[in-house]
Amino acid sequence: MNRYVEILAPHDIEAVHDNALRILNQVGVIFGHDPALKILKQAGCRCDGQKVFFEKDLVEEMRRLPPSQFTLYGRESAHDVVFSPDALVMIPCYGAPFVHDLDGGRREGRREDFIRFTQLTQESPHIDMASTVPCEMSDVPREKRTAEYIRTTLSLCAKPMVVSRDVHTMRTAFEQCQILYGTRRDLIERPRFISITDSLSPLSYDSDMLQLLIYCAENGIPQRIGGLGLAGLTTPVTLAGSLSQMTAEALAGIVLTQLIRPGVPVVINNSTSCADMKSLMLSVGAPESAMLCIATAQMARYYGLPCRAGGGISDAKTVDAQAGAEGMLNLLTSALSGTNYILHACGILEAYMVSSLEKFVVDEENCGIVKHMCRGIPVNQDTLGFETIQQTGPQGAYLMADHTYRHYRAFYIPRLYDRGSYLEWKQGGALDIATVANQEWKRRIQSYVRPTLPPSLEAALGRYVENFSKDNH
Repeated sequence: MNRYVEILAPHDIEAVHDNALRILNQVGVIFGHDPALKILKQAGCRCDGQKVFFEKDLVEEMRRLPPSQFTLYGRESAHDVVFSPDALVMIPCYGAPFVHDLDGGRREGRREDFIRFTQLTQESPHIDMASTVPCEMSDVPREKRTAEYIRTTLSLCAKPMVVSRDVHTMRTAFEQCQILYGTRRDLIERPRFISITDSLSPLSYDSDMLQLLIYCAENGIPQRIGGLGLAGLTTPVTLAGSLSQMTAEALAGIVLTQLIRPGVPVVINNSTSCADMKSLMLSVGAPESAMLCIATAQMARYYGLPCRAGGGISDAKTVDAQAGAEGMLNLLTSALSGTNYILHACGILEAYMVSSLEKFVVDEENCGIVKHMCRGIPVNQDTLGFETIQQTGPQGAYLMADHTYRHYRAFYIPRLYDRGSYLEWKQGGALDIATVANQEWKRRIQSYVRPTLPPSLEAALGRYVENFSKDNH
């Protein structure tokens, strides 16, 4: 579908872009890493200590270098994922320290939980990529945890991955992918994962993120570049001002990537929402989050780049009506606005703090519905159905028509949501959606089929983790 919900007029987009260029030129962005400063100085940027000022011509040149389309490769071609301005790529929860389910309640994430999320991702018909931190592994020693995240994901899921945290994690992912997929050159030609490179609002990049950005650019690893601002705290309280600042932050990072390796793939990101002015906490369920998502997708189309925004995110503390309403609002807005890369598409509660197993499968159902809607309505002589309407006539019945038989399978059939009668629901135990979701994720874990991985490669990954030392990465 190439018709999108929009919130900005064409002259608004130009105004935001011009404002972002003015921010980059007159306010500047802090780069807290000397190698990054050296690269930017050599490109002609003015520097005042760690603050870098960008000339318009440089930004305009560099933003045009990344490709509008690139591919991440899975273990099999069926799992390859294409990023483009028309793509709709779904990725589950990422980075939450806590886990929730109806049986264990809210708790620190464990390896067992990590495995469950990864198994659900592998067998999902709607989730396209794996999260390498769907939750923490608090029961795994910290010195081994980074390597174990990647090994477990590669072992249990054949889909491309999202990798982040720091350069040590990225190097670990790169080295373990070399065990499976070949040389550095092989991984540059056929990348297997994408990085998350975050700006630090307002208007800065810290040393950890810059080391990560440089490593990824040097090794041809695609990056999602931008950040999460809080309107009213780390960005201007007005959405136009917030959008301008976050666009400037993303462009600054994109310029650096293209100076290092021209043409390296990037995804522009803005996952900003507002601060709740009563609690001063991030509110991802606020309508402002959805509004900025729409605007970010428009800016990305202006730049000809894939974008990341939105997700099935919520501020709710459990799988209730608030979680459903906020999650579907953000997810559907993301898709209908033309967002291409939807991280946190399923599972998130408490504004990124909690990954919920029940919410994972509820949101996953929503992902299927949203993808179904985004395919649009085919209009042709057959689907217009004039002959069938003519044959059936007034007060006729369509159930037995050949036209119905040919097309009824195009309806979306939910795996989770109840469409039956009240009596059927009552006889089935009168279960609410959270209880149904609890039963569903357990059923799917029981039926999970592990993707094929030769024992020799499985053993090689195990040796890598056993010998892993973060100090050497």
